[in-house]
Amino acid sequence: MSEKTPGERIKEVRESLGLNQREFAKMLGVAYTIQNRWERNKQEPSETIIRFVELIATLKPGADWFKLYTS
Repeated sequence: MSEKTPGERIKEVRESLGLNQREFAKMLGVAYTIQNRWERNKQEPSETIIRFVELIATLKPGADWFKLYTS
């Protein structure tokens, strides 16, 4: 089995948190269009974003925390 692309991993983490692309993009501090391009593997996220997403995946905060954070 091949390793997931950064875009696939970002999508997996986002979905595991129950967030849509706009919510996750806002939380990451990027435009929705950038988030969308990452998940479609049209643009490579920075190493900082990749590490931040992995930190989020490790901590597994609830979606409610992100909604508070982004509102």
